[in-house]
Amino acid sequence: IDRWFSESGDHPLRLSIVLLDLGDAAIATDSLGHSAADLVVVASADLVRREMHPGDLLAKFADQMFVVCCPHAPGASAAAYAEHLRTRLEEPIRLTGVDVQLQPSAAVAVAGPDADSAATLLQRAHTALLSARPAKTTRVYDQSMRDSIRRQAHLVKVIDQTLDRGAVNL
Repeated sequence: IDRWFSESGDHPLRLSIVLLDLGDAAIATDSLGHSAADLVVVASADLVRREMHPGDLLAKFADQMFVVCCPHAPGASAAAYAEHLRTRLEEPIRLTGVDVQLQPSAAVAVAGPDADSAATLLQRAHTALLSARPAKTTRVYDQSMRDSIRRQAHLVKVIDQTLDRGAVNL
């Protein structure tokens, strides 16, 4: 991703990234064994790879997360693309005669003057993913998400400090 930024020079980069979270694959692990979770990840990666546009790059980001780098996708088309991928991942995956149903979420971050590195894009996509997970939907990063996450973190800190002081009895 950083290479795309450096190669773009003074030209605006039309790069978006899509962060895909497969949701809780524990159901597959609990019912079919630990190797089933790996099979779910592999099957999901294969599905995403088949749906990708030419020039896109797919990478495993975390245990059950992928990032798709879309070097020629502005925000609106990246959002539609992310929703398409997320919807495709909702389709049952057949493993050892059992259909495994995922509850995926997706997030999009778009390169711009204030988002000019891989680290920034990934951080923003992850922030949007935190917003998308509860609803199992797709979200595009905007500044209000970051502000909301900071407010939530501050509130958790204040509550923890209050409980630690014994100011509230539960």
